[in-house]
Amino acid sequence: MEKVYTSSNPFVKRVHLRRLEIISELVGYDDKELVLDCGCGEGHLLQRLSGIKFGVDRSDIALERARVRNPSARFSSADITQLPFEDDFFGIVTCSEVLEHVPDYRNAISEILRVTKPGGRMIISVPNERNWTIGRFFMLRFPPQLEDHVNRFKREDLAEAFGFGPKRTIYVPLGLTYQLALTQIFEFEKPI
Repeated sequence: MEKVYTSSNPFVKRVHLRRLEIISELVGYDDKELVLDCGCGEGHLLQRLSGIKFGVDRSDIALERARVRNPSARFSSADITQLPFEDDFFGIVTCSEVLEHVPDYRNAISEILRVTKPGGRMIISVPNERNWTIGRFFMLRFPPQLEDHVNRFKREDLAEAFGFGPKRTIYVPLGLTYQLALTQIFEFEKPI
């Protein structure tokens, strides 16, 4: 994942860095809040977040890099379809650019809901696969569709999987509409 943040393509780099900025702003700056990043990878997002930080990922290599980047965070090697935490534990859960890789994404969302406190927030980002595919095609990058992206999402898909709609939807990079977005960020709030 490191390559998207250091990409030689300034537009790709900007979209991914902007995604991190927006999610960080949504999380806020409460140093006492328990924050979980599901599918934390190498810890780029966690590095920008405030709070008592936890990260989970399936890749031990990525977790090693995340630990270096975030020495005060706590990490677990785990699948997000089976999170190793108590019910209603976290005030904020993030899951950025992960669900498109998870065949059983509904179970992952169920786990995210389970570990989030009532009234807690879940910040989810997913790519707009259609626009990324078109961009890769015109840049002559093949295959234009990424093989490890097994799901494609719109707002309605995630609202159905969560059982309620997001409190806020942000389309990156322009903030306008799904049709112009490369990444979609959704802020859900767990009902009390």
